[in-house]
Amino acid sequence: MNDAQDLFPTRLERKLEIFERFDPVVHSEGAQRRDGPLSEEQLREYERKGFLAFEDFFDKDEMDAFLQELIDYEEDEDFKLSKGTVLEHGRQEIRSIFGIHEISERFSRLTRDPRLLAMVRQLLGSDVYIHQSRINYKPGFKGKGFDRHSDFETWHSEDCMPRMRSLSCSIILTENGEFNGLLMLVPALTSTSTSSPTSGRGLSSWPTARAGAR
Repeated sequence: MNDAQDLFPTRLERKLEIFERFDPVVHSEGAQRRDGPLSEEQLREYERKGFLAFEDFFDKDEMDAFLQELIDYEEDEDFKLSKGTVLEHGRQEIRSIFGIHEISERFSRLTRDPRLLAMVRQLLGSDVYIHQSRINYKPGFKGKGFDRHSDFETWHSEDCMPRMRSLSCSIILTENGEFNGLLMLVPALTSTSTSSPTSGRGLSSWPTARAGAR
């Protein structure tokens, strides 16, 4: 008999619930909290808002190389049929590519970029691994949208991730505006969590790399 308690019950056939968060937002403490590129002010902002945003983090040449690779994928008909590629419903246009760090050497190097890893390790207080990576093309006014969602709710329900010691790193490769399929983040939701309906729809972030702590 398994007596383990699920601290984050979700996908249940009952009313949605909101409950207090058990885990810290920033996991490092003491000297480890100060061991990284993020200042105390930035750490507190992350604890308060749930995310940090950096403009011009990568230079133009780096961004151009990422974008060109994605254009090449769009023009490769065989790639569209490959495992991990999701097309827009009823169209031969790429919607998402899962496991991009296992497909592309460039994006694989990106997940190991010391500038990113130093911040992730500082926030999670340990070494880290990639739980999921993906590209979302998200063209403006075309294709199906991505519903508002909680990444952890999905990972917990579908992948059995036990605790909230994880984060998402999203890189916006094109202009993030109201006419271009923008990504929207809801701030200040770090102190509570919510369950999702049985289907998982309605709550359920472009490359996105999701990191978990070891």
